[in-house]
Amino acid sequence: MQEIVNKRTYTQKVYDNGDGTQTLKAHVGHIHYKDEQDQFADVDLTLEDKGAYWEMRKHNYRLRVHKDFGANQLIQYTNRYKGANHTIVYEPHSLRWVNNPDLSDMQMFRTQQSVQGVYNAQNGVVRYEGAFGFGIDFEITIGSRGFKKEVIIQAKNALELPPTPQHKLGAFFRFQGDGLNVLKRNGEKWNEQDFFESDNGFEFEEVGVAKSFVRPAVIEDSGVDQKQVERIKVFWRKHNGSLWQAKVLPKQFLQNATYPVRADTTTDYDSGTGDGTCYNNVSTPFLTLREQSSSDVVYTGGTYLQAAYWSSKYRLGRVFYPVDTSGIPDTATVTSANLNVAMKANSNYRDSILVETTQASGTALATSDFGTVNITSYNQISASISGSGWTTDTMRSIPLTDVSVVNKTGYTKMAFIDEDYDAGGVTPSDNKWIELYTDANGGASYQPYLEVTYTAAASSSIKSINGVTQANIKSVKGVTNANTKSILGVSNV
Repeated sequence: MQEIVNKRTYTQKVYDNGDGTQTLKAHVGHIHYKDEQDQFADVDLTLEDKGAYWEMRKHNYRLRVHKDFGANQLIQYTNRYKGANHTIVYEPHSLRWVNNPDLSDMQMFRTQQSVQGVYNAQNGVVRYEGAFGFGIDFEITIGSRGFKKEVIIQAKNALELPPTPQHKLGAFFRFQGDGLNVLKRNGEKWNEQDFFESDNGFEFEEVGVAKSFVRPAVIEDSGVDQKQVERIKVFWRKHNGSLWQAKVLPKQFLQNATYPVRADTTTDYDSGTGDGTCYNNVSTPFLTLREQSSSDVVYTGGTYLQAAYWSSKYRLGRVFYPVDTSGIPDTATVTSANLNVAMKANSNYRDSILVETTQASGTALATSDFGTVNITSYNQISASISGSGWTTDTMRSIPLTDVSVVNKTGYTKMAFIDEDYDAGGVTPSDNKWIELYTDANGGASYQPYLEVTYTAAASSSIKSINGVTQANIKSVKGVTNANTKSILGVSNV
């Protein structure tokens, strides 16, 4: 296979197979960036060692991470996508007990410690053990559209009782973003004075140029049969002359969680991808739940395939992977397609199937996309996908049995659903799940992509001879077109 370099896009590579066919590898996330010559070059998510810090520059965003967690300006993120040129600095500072929502009463719990980070290039993670003292770590995960920062509480005994039942635990970060507006997703602008909160993410606006994005934040525990995921609030406040971003960790969640517990926010340079999970956890009868038009939660940091019953509630997670396949010529005939994904973790295993969806957007997953899997008349596009066929941290290729769903002008939209319970309409009595990698957490090694092979478009070198179109030229003086190497010195190709 030989790559056709001039067919690169931010997410796609095309290969000539040498047999009249071509193969498109369409990734969910960006695999190319524009270099200094404005040419598409291969993304490299590796952090290079620069002594006191690590740095990544071969991407549409740049990232500098100091090795010492106590360093000033620990995380420096620069957006360079499509003309953007703005830098955001995050400095993890402390964990505090906060009297939400007015923050009139804050008490210090833990401050950042001078501990050294350890970088794992395989999964793109920098980990600071004991970042906030005993039992509370911090991780930075490098993604194809941005980075995730997580506070990790290893055990419940790493916490203490809050000052009052009304206080919640807040993770505080000093923020710098010169010249940037902070907006809610509905366009409301922060005045850098009042308390400003949302559980639906934020935007950083470089006026007239570009934006960066803070994804909706979640907290998740490590339960196997009883895994919990919940969206959390992030707020902004000006305090003592500095701008602060903080996330609030729900007290009830921390009390009932299986540890370790992770709480994240993700900063991206692009509007995003539409992969992730639409997830419901309700008391509604399961057969009714299957037909609901929307979900309670959208989770993009991981994809939980689940159909379960636990703690008097039914859980259902559908996993979405929309992929831009517009790089396929309109005249091509698709002969095969395979979705390639990897499993991150599991609680036993689930058999599943791939189905076609009518997801509204290829770049954003919404709660309303839950209902785009028409469970009463879905189009199944794969054979049964055995749960036992998954291996942790290993890419798995899922053949599409219906290649007509491959969209040559836009996004091919697919979802994993549980075969026995969701597709089969059987009420579950246990709690099992599979977590798959997404664009957000796939790092350099586990980026999901769709591989499509198709017949190459016909040659366009000779359009006609004496008014006869190329398609109608069968022979020249009895020599078949396939054997014709040249006509008056003009190459057949």
